[in-house]
Amino acid sequence: MHLGITLPAIEEYAVGMVFFPKELRLREECRDIFNRAAEKMGMRVIHWRSVPVNNSGIGPSALNVEPAIEQVFIERPSNVKTAIEFERKLFVLRKYATHITGNAVKKTRSGFTLRHYPAVL
Repeated sequence: MHLGITLPAIEEYAVGMVFFPKELRLREECRDIFNRAAEKMGMRVIHWRSVPVNNSGIGPSALNVEPAIEQVFIERPSNVKTAIEFERKLFVLRKYATHITGNAVKKTRSGFTLRHYPAVL
């Protein structure tokens, strides 16, 4: 499926899987926090993509806690010269974004805790 975006050359970007709360307001808040964290670290988020899922085979209990899954595309900064250096920077971004998101968005009405989200890259 074409998303209407142009990606940089291979190895010039990364793709991460992010597991968000189901509630739209919290999901948007988490996405904004992640975007700001990436920007603070000198990284550019190219695009967010919702991952299509088939949840028809799971029961009501699992549906209640099923996360919204998105992919994030991140451009490699021009000052990051090697793939290993980029991987390190992505690891730090994942840890940092997970930490600040967990502190900013504690709990929803349904009891969903963000401790484990987002799981990125």
